[in-house]
Amino acid sequence: MCRNIHHGGYGKGSQIPFPPYSALSFQYVENKGESVN
Repeated sequence: MCRNIHHGGYGKGSQIPFPPYSALSFQYVENKGESVN
């Protein structure tokens, strides 16, 4: 699980146009392959 979700779905250099803790946000981060540990 990407820790981005725990930070409102916004990760390192990620512009995610979805509300925090949303399924779309999670899918977006997973698809981009961006994980902030």
